[in-house]
Amino acid sequence: MGGVHARNLLKIPEAQLTAVADLDDKRGEPFRESGARVYRDWRTMLDAEKELDAVILATPALIRREPIEAFSRRGIALFCEKPPALSSTEAAEISGIIEQAGVLSSVGFMYRWSPLADRIRELIAKRPLLFARIVVAWPVFRWVKDGGAPKLLYSKAKCGGPLIEQAIHFQDVLRYLTGDEPVGAQAFADLGKLAPTDAGRDCEETTAYILRHTSGMVSSHIHNWSHQGTTLQLQIVAEHLDLTWQLEGQRRLFGTVDGTLIDETSDADLMLNEMTGFVRAVQQADPSLIRSSYADAARSLRVVEAAAQAVESGQPTSI
Repeated sequence: MGGVHARNLLKIPEAQLTAVADLDDKRGEPFRESGARVYRDWRTMLDAEKELDAVILATPALIRREPIEAFSRRGIALFCEKPPALSSTEAAEISGIIEQAGVLSSVGFMYRWSPLADRIRELIAKRPLLFARIVVAWPVFRWVKDGGAPKLLYSKAKCGGPLIEQAIHFQDVLRYLTGDEPVGAQAFADLGKLAPTDAGRDCEETTAYILRHTSGMVSSHIHNWSHQGTTLQLQIVAEHLDLTWQLEGQRRLFGTVDGTLIDETSDADLMLNEMTGFVRAVQQADPSLIRSSYADAARSLRVVEAAAQAVESGQPTSI
């Protein structure tokens, strides 16, 4: 993801990619051609680069606090990949560090930057919602097996598990769309048999959880990592409203609102949108241009962490 964000920075006229740090020389070298200085260690980079306005942190979620503390001491604005941390306790501590330093922060929840998200917010505004439904299936374990994704995705200790590592995206955007905070979770999961367990895999193949929200709305989310295609849908239902957002592939919003058919599409580059928003927020020193601050991302983490705890305990969990 660091490479994706760096390439997007090169498309933004207001931004200059000054330096890159990566343990893998092959990933950093291509950016020399764009004028960036390349380092193997982020600490060395930070010591050498005295005029950084902002930094993108795209390390594994295991590595968050130390670099964020260092960036905050320097007053450098932060774009952090999701999840913000592996536990809400750590995220709360990091959020306090960022707040005390007064630095601008953003977390990589790109679905908030979709024009279709804006459209849904407009259509559901001020309507009591009945329920929401999220269905997500990816070939994640195949990517790991084929070398297209890191092996840490087999391990809950290293990636947080499917909910914290990935389902957080969809819970986050549901929070953004509805503003209806979850207050309780119940969940079930199955390890499955399609991916190897002899490599130490304890990340489940399929997880399902149900949330109770402040308003009384109930939402469900099924998340699978062994499907060989891609299925990503978010449905929101109210008394006279039924909207389904297809988040990947042909990104489409369809359904009905008060008897009127809705069918809209968008091919917007969501990661470019979020990076452009971050750059402009830094340039203008305006946190209102950020759609997901670190503190807000920590709240999304608390929700999926509660669902993960419900998986482990088999009992409902308060949020």
